Amino acid sequence: MTRVRDGEVPIRDLSLRCGQVAVEVSLWRDEALVELSLGDHIEISCLRASLKPSPKLNSSSYSAVEKTVAEPVEVELTFIGVLEGDGGATVLLSDAYEEYTVLAAPALDIAADDLPIKLTLTHRNKTVQSIEPLGEMFEGMFEEV
Repeated sequence: MTRVRDGEVPIRDLSLRCGQVAVEVSLWRDEALVELSLGDHIEISCLRASLKPSPKLNSSSYSAVEKTVAEPVEVELTFIGVLEGDGGATVLLSDAYEEYTVLAAPALDIAADDLPIKLTLTHRNKTVQSIEPLGEMFEGMFEEV
């Protein structure tokens, strides 16, 4: 909440990222109350730009925030291993430029000799809906995601 001459209004500060570029956005009033989650695909219209004290976009009385629902997308990837570190594990895929969010990790019991493995990954806005191995050899190795 922030205080204005008419009382208090809700405000939400967001950082939108596209590749390496981040844009700061402040949503005011009703737009600040839209429930958003990491990974949501949203459309924001009618923003005002301000340059001081730093470049930023602000909502206006004409702004609208709308979550869009994407259709599931199926892609084939090659699973080549897992890199474990302090922050958790990173799944190594043949296409290293794509990042996917997995809400529940699959149980993997795969020997290094079995790699690489072809996988069919179904995602919605880069959030994994399901992972299916290609071929009967790996049947039963993955739990439902």
